[in-house]
Amino acid sequence: MPVTRIKSGWDSGNLVFKGVDGYYVRFGTTDNPLQVKVHARPTTAGSTIEVRSRPSSATATHYGVDSTTDWRETVASTITGGGIRAIQGVARIDAANTITGGSVTGVYGQVALNATATANGAGIMMNAIYGLIEDGGTYTAVSHLAVAWLDSHLTKTVSAGMTEFVYISNNGSTTFNQVFYIYPGNKITNLLRIDTSTGMVGANNAGDATFANWKTIKVNLDGTTHYLIAAQTIS
Repeated sequence: MPVTRIKSGWDSGNLVFKGVDGYYVRFGTTDNPLQVKVHARPTTAGSTIEVRSRPSSATATHYGVDSTTDWRETVASTITGGGIRAIQGVARIDAANTITGGSVTGVYGQVALNATATANGAGIMMNAIYGLIEDGGTYTAVSHLAVAWLDSHLTKTVSAGMTEFVYISNNGSTTFNQVFYIYPGNKITNLLRIDTSTGMVGANNAGDATFANWKTIKVNLDGTTHYLIAAQTIS
């Protein structure tokens, strides 16, 4: 069957494929899959792969980049190891290089109102990064089920500067109402659970007339160490 709905041509030195009448370019099929790998070593600013879309519908849902990875074991019925990642971002400084400025970010998300655009609606949700555990299946046992997992494999000593798992900053002039907004829906049991907490949580105290079996949680306020009291009972 001849290709009549896909046009190709050169544009400013670039080979361009254009879909006609809503058709699009597809690489591979379900029965004959194709892996597309792009290896680039650019010496200028820019992107190895650039995706720019401009949806025109006022009601439809559109995805700039859509990645769906279904783990489908075709022989056995039980998956016993490994892992899948729908989107993976890895940013590295290559061997023998030294970085003295700038930033290195594995995954970056941004939302914005361009120019004179307006957000006007109590039901609008705008978020740069969104994580979701979708419903479905049966959970008999897990180690942890989490919307976000923050981990570090670092073994090196950071000689100067601060280290943290979450860095929150406000570099604009807008005043925010809170750092965290938590909507438990009456179905979240604890605000925090802290395990293996030596150095962060103090030893248990027998208590006095006011507190019984209380511990202290170390926090730093404006450079000075303080302690929050966590008591099992308060009279």
